[in-house]
Amino acid sequence: MYLKKIWLHNGWNNGAYDLDFQDGDKRIKQWSIIEGLEPARALLLFKMLALCLGGKCENYPALAGEILGQRCRQDSPIRFGVELLTVPNKKVNGNRTIIISQEVSEVADEVNTRPFTSPFNDLKPLGYFAYGYDSNRDLGDRVQPEYPANSRPRHTRFETFLGGHFPLLPLKHWLSLQYRNADRHNSTLAQNLYNSSLSLISGLLPRLRFSHPGEDHTLSRLPGDYIAPMEFLVDFTRQISDSKVNGAGFNTSAGILFIHQVEKLFPLKDNPEAIRVLADIFPNLQFIFTCQQQEMAASIKQMNGMTVPGPSSTHPVKMTQWVVTKAGREKSICAYRNNFKMNRFAELSPAAGDTVVLIDVDSTIPNLALMKISRFYKKQGREVILTRESALHRKADRVFASCVFRNRSTQVKIDRLKSIHAEALDIGGAGVDIFKKLPGEIDALMPDYELYPGMDFAMGFLTRGCHHNCGFCLVPRKEGALRQVATLDDIVPPGFAKLVLLDNNLLAYPGTTDIFKEIIKRNLRVNFNQTLDIRYVTPGNAGLLVKIDSRNYSFSKRMYYFSLNSSALIPVVEEKINLLKGIKRHDFIFICMYGYDTTLSDDIGRFSFLQNLGVSPFTQRFQPLDGSPVPLVENYFDTEIDALLNISFYNNGRNFEGFLKWVSRRYVEEFGKLHMPLVDLIFKYNYKPYKYKYIKTMAGTLPA
Repeated sequence: MYLKKIWLHNGWNNGAYDLDFQDGDKRIKQWSIIEGLEPARALLLFKMLALCLGGKCENYPALAGEILGQRCRQDSPIRFGVELLTVPNKKVNGNRTIIISQEVSEVADEVNTRPFTSPFNDLKPLGYFAYGYDSNRDLGDRVQPEYPANSRPRHTRFETFLGGHFPLLPLKHWLSLQYRNADRHNSTLAQNLYNSSLSLISGLLPRLRFSHPGEDHTLSRLPGDYIAPMEFLVDFTRQISDSKVNGAGFNTSAGILFIHQVEKLFPLKDNPEAIRVLADIFPNLQFIFTCQQQEMAASIKQMNGMTVPGPSSTHPVKMTQWVVTKAGREKSICAYRNNFKMNRFAELSPAAGDTVVLIDVDSTIPNLALMKISRFYKKQGREVILTRESALHRKADRVFASCVFRNRSTQVKIDRLKSIHAEALDIGGAGVDIFKKLPGEIDALMPDYELYPGMDFAMGFLTRGCHHNCGFCLVPRKEGALRQVATLDDIVPPGFAKLVLLDNNLLAYPGTTDIFKEIIKRNLRVNFNQTLDIRYVTPGNAGLLVKIDSRNYSFSKRMYYFSLNSSALIPVVEEKINLLKGIKRHDFIFICMYGYDTTLSDDIGRFSFLQNLGVSPFTQRFQPLDGSPVPLVENYFDTEIDALLNISFYNNGRNFEGFLKWVSRRYVEEFGKLHMPLVDLIFKYNYKPYKYKYIKTMAGTLPA
């Protein structure tokens, strides 16, 4: 969607002011320069455009008064608006035009406004992005780049002209952060952000010689007149990235950039080609400038051929390459995890009748049961293959399938497997029968780690069972009393240095101290996949636990997992976490179940406690299975929901937003309306473009 025309009628020099971006049928002018208006009126025009294109103004009456104060005719209203050219409709030839307009009038001593006429205000039709630079604005406080809690909504940057306080990022800190993320963590987004920022800086500020933020002396010796444009360029790059889902392809986003008094931002003597640099790096943006310096305006006008592509065209992106990332961490496990569904099943020929076929129906990590079955039949000399699509292997007489999840798509797969393999199929797993077990002679075997290509970590159980009998948990009924079922030698092959432990309550086992000592002696990196029970942390085992190299599932960083399923455990956590002084707070993750027996006040208590503690939760919704209880709480909303709005976690925001969505849906079911502040919080940082769809979907569930 592209800007086609800007118009303003009445009250402005007793006539009309039009700015037309149309340039033929297929292409749109990429830039336009406003001359002949004094700075105050040019800035006011930008404010009106910001309102038309989707901005919000907290003090709208004051702005309306400012508009009325500038008009020349006192007996007629000011009307202004924009015309937007949409992407061609496949069903209808040609383009569709959307008109967004606003009217301000004065009756007696009161100011009246007519609402926007466009139905697209919440959709942000111009690529979810518009940004303006006002050379006179108060830059205000700097905000932290990792968590801009004090910044305005990042996908509606129209507000740059509508308020005096507009916080920017700390320049050096943000550039250093992107360089570090690109260099150490191989972040493609960080590399693109860093490259784009430095390409803009080097192209627009040619006197600056800058290679990377590690050269502190470079930034500390910047000319004073370079600080403002550099802060603008960095902030603009970051904001346009935030307007995109996951930041992908941010430099090809559609949108509008306003620059008020461009000669103040980029002095002519330094960069007569400034606008061309912006156009090269952001080829699909449209630029609107005001300029009071005739020489600068003439220079800009001389640059011909600057157009954005038509809606169906493409445009090359020009960018200087600044960063070459290195392998900052071990990638094998991380890549294996992320591409697990895509690369674990090789293309196979149809299996012979005596081949054992193993079907991994839906797991996202290696399936332990299938690996043990594979070991059993390979010891018998049988050929074993792993697959997900088994239609090729109809002739096999032994087919084992494991299903972890229970949902509609999984059931469709199970029904299809039964129709293909009939009596030859033996299917198990929690998605089918949570109480079905492997035969003892198979369960005692070491897993066959060669079944999954590239797997270089061991996994399994050292202990089984639990003695707590929690109401939501089926482990005691399924596995019985807590006991040791294997040693490290039984599950960790020689040469393996990584171990994923699936034990349900390892810390509660009396022999845990000896197990921890053996792990430390072998120098194993361990992922406690099912969490540890912090109630069993003691002064004796805490020292051992701190010495263990506990990791997340990808083994890319240190992480200790505990559970906090009830606010009643908060005093216990406060006591026990002080015993683990050798572990940094950001290395803790607390698994927090919701949707079972906690009320809103319980959930707020848990999450507020974790926020104040400086650790992050990983929220999990209770999902009942056959034989498990139903949720116990009927009156969930036992306190005001507004207290929830003050809770946020940087490290895993998207996971916590899943919990907030669940609360939002339950609020709709309970009260028959949306709680909009909660909806705004859910989409404040992630998945911003889907906010409108979510509201529309939720509105469809409300009573008529």
